[in-house]
Amino acid sequence: MCSSVYEASVLICIEFQSQKHATSAISLLLPNLYIAYDDKYPSASKSDSREFIAALSLLNDLTTSYPSQTSFNNQLRTLPSSILPGKSAAGIWIRDLAAAIRQGNYAQFYRLSSLGTAARRLSIGTDNLSCVFSVSLHSLRMKLRADAWSVFLRVYLEVVDTHWEWIGRSIGMEREEEVKEWLVEKQKAGDLEEKQGGWKVCRKRAP
Repeated sequence: MCSSVYEASVLICIEFQSQKHATSAISLLLPNLYIAYDDKYPSASKSDSREFIAALSLLNDLTTSYPSQTSFNNQLRTLPSSILPGKSAAGIWIRDLAAAIRQGNYAQFYRLSSLGTAARRLSIGTDNLSCVFSVSLHSLRMKLRADAWSVFLRVYLEVVDTHWEWIGRSIGMEREEEVKEWLVEKQKAGDLEEKQGGWKVCRKRAP
């Protein structure tokens, strides 16, 4: 099937973080090439990778256009159920992920965007596909982490040492050492000032 060439191209481009080329390959593949194949071979079995490629394409839209979801919504509307069934696990997952981003629900976003959750929802079966999806998810998670931290700095006056788990849920970190290393980095960056039992948020004055 000729679409497999474009599928491989999409995977390679995303794995090597070539968003421009990934977008170009995706535009050739989705939805027209799959639809043309279905029209030509109506009784042929569908590629097992269709849902995965469609979800990956939508994830690419969320990442490259963040925080806008216009491109994501436009593409979602053009995908027929033969490519991404609305009630499929992949279809539900990608819409839930977009909703969490739109609502600023960072904890929910990080739960959904963990590779384990994504792998279960999309039935990712090979290390290669897991690697490609991990690259795309990591890029989006970094963007959300930066936004979550910006919100935190605007809203809170201090960080209590014992609240690391709550902070971790907002920035997508699960281990205490990882969260505290992050806070130390933010202290060095001037966002925080160390105090007894935690850190004080530094309000930066506008120039």
